[in-house]
Amino acid sequence: MEKLPNIVEIVNSMFSQSRIIVVNGRKYVVKNYTSEAGLVKWLLVKTAGVTAKVYPYTVDPSERMSREVLFIDSMKNIIDLPRVIIKDWISKVVVREFVEGEVFSPSSGVREYRSIGRLLAVIHSHGFALGDTKFQNFVKSKTGYYVIDGEQAVRTDDYSYMYWDVMVFCVTCTYGLISSKPMGSLRKMQEYIAGFLEGYVEEGGKKAERVISVYNRFNYKGLAYVLLPTPYNLYYFRVIEEFV
Repeated sequence: MEKLPNIVEIVNSMFSQSRIIVVNGRKYVVKNYTSEAGLVKWLLVKTAGVTAKVYPYTVDPSERMSREVLFIDSMKNIIDLPRVIIKDWISKVVVREFVEGEVFSPSSGVREYRSIGRLLAVIHSHGFALGDTKFQNFVKSKTGYYVIDGEQAVRTDDYSYMYWDVMVFCVTCTYGLISSKPMGSLRKMQEYIAGFLEGYVEEGGKKAERVISVYNRFNYKGLAYVLLPTPYNLYYFRVIEEFV
């Protein structure tokens, strides 16, 4: 029986602004920053009260393209990122290589979560926050995990933006687990997020610990109650507190 997509996958596909093309037998991703789907997605995020105040999201196509190009150009020799082939600043279109691999799965196990934690710590240590760290933006290839979306990435030393990266990944993975494996998802959520945070702190050291400590600010605690269902939000706090 064919597996039905979960709600996270459905929402993600609704707002896709990229398409795959094949040229001479090779796959490429064409990303149009002016596409209606992409604009709607970021307009919803920008106007949502719970997110507009915690991260500097932008809906402007030029700014989103600039952010992604800057992130890729700055980090391409440090982490695995898709190579950009064409930058069309007039049409606001980027053509990049297609990354062969598997999208990160919320059910993939502690080892994989730890790998994503380490990767995110490296990004933060080089002065970037991603803004959009949903699990679908990490693809595992033969060499490791690629980050395939950086259009909301910003250069920053703001720990609250970095903590938002941590939280978005944890929240989207939690919903992925609930959708795919409702029985036992609470236990798995604790185990996997602990693995993610272990990797993050092991790689990021004291800075990573300071980033995680942002969770205790009133507005971020409130966000966890809003974004995660009970009792998942309570167990999320329990796991977080082990690393502060």
